[in-house]
Amino acid sequence: MPRRVALPVVAAASLVLAALSPLGAQQVVAQQAPPPLAAAERARVVAMSARAIDSLYVERTIAQRMSSFLRDGARTGRWDQLTSPTVFADSLTAQLRAISHDQHVHLFFDPRDPRLVEGVTPEERKRRYDDVVQEIADANFGVPEVRILEGNVALLRMDNFNDPRLAATTLAAAMTMVQRSRALVIDLRKNGGGHSDQFVLMMSYFLEKPVKIGESFTRPDSTLEQTWTYAVVPGPRYAPNKPVYVLTSHRTFSAAEALAGALRRFRHATIVGDTTRGGGHTGDFQPVGERFTLFVPSGASTGHDDVEGQGLRPDVPIPADRALETAHRLALHSITQAIADTSWRRKFERIQRDVDGAAAGVTVSEED
Repeated sequence: MPRRVALPVVAAASLVLAALSPLGAQQVVAQQAPPPLAAAERARVVAMSARAIDSLYVERTIAQRMSSFLRDGARTGRWDQLTSPTVFADSLTAQLRAISHDQHVHLFFDPRDPRLVEGVTPEERKRRYDDVVQEIADANFGVPEVRILEGNVALLRMDNFNDPRLAATTLAAAMTMVQRSRALVIDLRKNGGGHSDQFVLMMSYFLEKPVKIGESFTRPDSTLEQTWTYAVVPGPRYAPNKPVYVLTSHRTFSAAEALAGALRRFRHATIVGDTTRGGGHTGDFQPVGERFTLFVPSGASTGHDDVEGQGLRPDVPIPADRALETAHRLALHSITQAIADTSWRRKFERIQRDVDGAAAGVTVSEED
């Protein structure tokens, strides 16, 4: 996940774009074939990538192995036959990941990326930035769905984490909507991560006072950084006595894995679904040439990392496509068990039977 960086507002593009480069690349290819990759550009991308990895990658020994591989490849002409920019980017990504076993390492081809400043006028860069912000807005700032399931169980789906300077209002509205629910299901099955500040803000809705939820070091200078939740959040916090469930899949990655793990550790949330993809490092995008950016993982936890390279294991292992119905049933069971009033308890027992029956394909009468 992109780490938090103190930058002025005019440089906000590098923060906002956390997970949009692949989308941009796909759109460029769909519109028209990009100009082919010339030898000089290919050599420059490889050289700049090697330098960025050498100076920033979190594990120095692995950094040297990757940069040596790139320099050797440039010298021997390993990629000389690759003239498609997308094929070249995909090839280097796969080869660097084979060395590092780090799913965050990624070379992106996207000529529209506002982080690319070589030969780009300020007006063009602003236009690109505005286009990306519009894409984020069209995706409702990473929160495409909020609804109430049977039995007043709230479902909050988060597909991406964006800079809170853009996304906080939407998240606050979502948390306001789910506030009065009896239980909450957070769906991260399509979430590939994004901006770490959104992860911190989301965690802050579940902890009543500031809590240290992480500590990491980053290259190149081994800076130590602690992550604390916020004392104040926009909108209401979620009550600490209500059950929380987190849905995961093999696609759940990076900051989304951090949120799932932190909710389990600090809020006793139950994780339901598949083991996640396994990206515990933090980092940032580095321009490497005029049309490419390289995501370089530069930070790691100072404590035990149970995510990087192995993924977060769920409490209730089940295929991702069945995780929602399973979490809904678990939530209803928890709600019902906590109800003391006989009439309310009977009502929720009936709801639970209906939901269980629907999951089994059986129609259950609404009356006892």
